[in-house]
Amino acid sequence: MCAARTTTRDLIKRNRVSARTHDWAPSDFGADGFDAHLVESIRLFQRDRFLRESGHADRKTIEALHAYRQGIRDGLPNAKVDRNLRKLGNPLCAPDDPKITRSAPFAGRTLYLVHPSPLTEARTFLDRWDALAMFGQYLEVLPPLDSDLRELRRLCLFPADLSLPFKSGREAQHRAADCEPDGLIVRVDRAHNHLIEQHQGDPLVDFLESMGDPGCPVAIMADLSWPTRKAGKAACNAWNVCEAFDVALPMFPGAMVGNPTEYAIGQVVTWWKIFGKIWPQFCFPVFDTSEGEGDLTPNHVHRFRAWLEFRGIRGVGWHGFLKGDLWDAFTQPLPSDVPRVDY
Repeated sequence: MCAARTTTRDLIKRNRVSARTHDWAPSDFGADGFDAHLVESIRLFQRDRFLRESGHADRKTIEALHAYRQGIRDGLPNAKVDRNLRKLGNPLCAPDDPKITRSAPFAGRTLYLVHPSPLTEARTFLDRWDALAMFGQYLEVLPPLDSDLRELRRLCLFPADLSLPFKSGREAQHRAADCEPDGLIVRVDRAHNHLIEQHQGDPLVDFLESMGDPGCPVAIMADLSWPTRKAGKAACNAWNVCEAFDVALPMFPGAMVGNPTEYAIGQVVTWWKIFGKIWPQFCFPVFDTSEGEGDLTPNHVHRFRAWLEFRGIRGVGWHGFLKGDLWDAFTQPLPSDVPRVDY
């Protein structure tokens, strides 16, 4: 026998019970009463949050509703603070602030290349970007750009060896002197994170001190991937002792298993602010597909970009594969309506 079909009347009854049990009202879903309109409103709410569109406010739907309410409550004081800062003048956001000026070479949209081979299509390839980051030996032999691309900023990538911080720091200084970039990016691979954590940031401090003044602003590209409570807090705390750089470029590995994109990138930026003392004005995440695309979809990229743009993050980068739907999702204009997860 076929299972009995759930009618709108059944759903209305279930929602009445759910409202008494979980303390919610039809107005929470934009409805006026327990009726067919409420059922449809709940379906829309569930659809926007990638939940099963049942029309019944079950436990998962109520959890999403509570998270949505909390987000609104959290946003109210933040909005008040933002208004006060605009009224009083926020020195971190002033366009002529020295910190803003120093970080400008890394702002906008940056393409990170480990090899110059894609530049064979330079004219159609580079006009979507504000800056190009490459290893110094490639940057030195980069052919002259045509007149339309002369404003493209050139950034020198340097892979730091924190097992030999003094030697590596001096090499970074020499490399910057050779290619005279608009900015120097010190790349710290995941393999060296344990050195930073174990020695409370000393290897990175030694590296930066031995590098001296490279003659241009400095950014740190950190391959921490995901700041967990166990390891990320220690790493970010260790980074807090370092002051000789202008921008942090945390690598973001895209699809986070078990974590919505919005939550994951929010945690990355927030943990660097809390424990690393790096404010979002100087934290420019890099979307990384270099270790495989996995379960990534264009929607992940759109949501990553939408989160950053909504919060006014001044810089963003791409590192990894350069073709396909993911690439287009990063380089093309955002869709007018991006399906996302509210948390």
